[in-house]
Amino acid sequence: MITRAQPPSAQRSETLHRLEPIGSSASWGVQVGAFSNPDNARQHASHAAGRLSQELFNARVNIDEVNGSQTFFRARLVNLDENQAYRACRSLAREGMDCMVVNF
Repeated sequence: MITRAQPPSAQRSETLHRLEPIGSSASWGVQVGAFSNPDNARQHASHAAGRLSQELFNARVNIDEVNGSQTFFRARLVNLDENQAYRACRSLAREGMDCMVVNF
């Protein structure tokens, strides 16, 4: 016997995740990796920038050196507002690239 699924309870609590930006500001970007070699970081960020649509042409490559127990280099596309950063990361993810939106 096949029974119809019952609708979820109206009393169920839900965890909301922000999938879309809520506003815009000037200091957003997309991090596409972290590398031990600055040349690898620059190459990867440049490759990511080349995959973005023309509407995101103002993104620029930024390599941020982080010193600690080991030095590494963050590969980022910067000079984006919040909406552009989210659009860029979604576009890169569709292309199979890992990324995360960052605000600084």
